[in-house]
Amino acid sequence: MRRIHYDITTEYDGMKISGFLKLMGYSEKNLTALRGQEDSISLNDKSVHMNEMIHQGDYIEVDIPEMEEPTDVVPVDIPIDVVYEDEDIIVINKPANMPIHPSRMHQDNSLANALAYYFKNRNENYKFVYRCINRLDRDTTGLTIVAKHMVSAAILYNEMKCRDIRRTYYAIVEETADNRLTDSGIIDAPIGRVDEIDAVKMAEDGRGLNSGIRGIARGVDFEKGQPAVTHYEVIDRVGDLALVRLKLETGRTHQIRVHMSYIGHPLIGDEIYNPKNSIMDRQALHAGELQFMHPITGEKLIIKADIPEDMRRVLNNI
Repeated sequence: MRRIHYDITTEYDGMKISGFLKLMGYSEKNLTALRGQEDSISLNDKSVHMNEMIHQGDYIEVDIPEMEEPTDVVPVDIPIDVVYEDEDIIVINKPANMPIHPSRMHQDNSLANALAYYFKNRNENYKFVYRCINRLDRDTTGLTIVAKHMVSAAILYNEMKCRDIRRTYYAIVEETADNRLTDSGIIDAPIGRVDEIDAVKMAEDGRGLNSGIRGIARGVDFEKGQPAVTHYEVIDRVGDLALVRLKLETGRTHQIRVHMSYIGHPLIGDEIYNPKNSIMDRQALHAGELQFMHPITGEKLIIKADIPEDMRRVLNNI
């Protein structure tokens, strides 16, 4: 059980504990769960209810219970690259060919399977509840955050909703002598689902959609699409390829892959949006940096992960 300590300063003098915890980012669901647990909150070492007033110099301690049932996933011994970990969050540098969640076609090689084993191996009695904050495609490498309890999850989900988690990606895209990508730019184009008929036709034509991913393709759709904005900057050019740094204002499914294809510079290795390119066996996309406020301490975190070997190898071999 996670115990969180708060020292009460002048600006919170005279508030109720419930109001203070809301300011700390606790959701209504969090507060309801805490109200249902006896002795979950103490004020100056005395168990109290949430309507208790607090004053400068007081301190509060909150015991965070695990209210959810453990995630029903098989622990599998898959090596993972843990970049950052504390009592509240864990950040993993996810490899390629690893889905975030198990599915019918990927029951035992997901990040959830790997983390279930990681925690069970350290503590046989650990209740593993999987709370992944920023999701990556199966073959996109890089940084993803997993919350360790309901409060850190609620705060981070809200940060994602408010776009306060800044994400930087790196991609390798196509260029030609006649079609060079501008050194930097902004792509502002709404994204929607590919029409069901088009998705099936793409599968039949062998243009990247198979039975495992049919129906999830996206495209620019100015009539029905959701707003999507991507900033990009070229940081290197090698032959007919460009290494690009990208930052997202929004987080639509396949946003970078759709946007770069839309402007005529698709990612290499992208089986959906650039199926003719086989320089790599996956889309050349890496989530290389995250900037966000720690959900409990409020500290600004900047976490980075180097471009993976397969992307570096492509650039070095040309």
